[in-house]
Amino acid sequence: MGINQTVYPTRKKMSVAVMLMATALVVFVALSVLIVVMGKLPTRPVLTQVGSAQEWRTLRAEQQELLGSYGWIDEENSVVHIPVERAMSLLVERGLPVRPGVESDTMESPTVN
Repeated sequence: MGINQTVYPTRKKMSVAVMLMATALVVFVALSVLIVVMGKLPTRPVLTQVGSAQEWRTLRAEQQELLGSYGWIDEENSVVHIPVERAMSLLVERGLPVRPGVESDTMESPTVN
């Protein structure tokens, strides 16, 4: 090759790259639509409109009360919410839940002699 010659990718390589990118885009869009249709993600954000500083303080106090209290989420199905601090201490005591039939992928701690 001479000094002023530039190496360009062949058309075949470029067309393969374009096809791969187009395929990836189609898969991404299809999965996004599938997730939204299945209801895993909200179709739009849920926003709380807060006007004044007093409304903001009231909203914040309500949220803090909810985070620090016990209560029903779904009484019919026996689903409750518990304070965040209690949830964290239960997690430390019991560990993360594991689905039945799924082996844990955590390593056992080494023994010290």
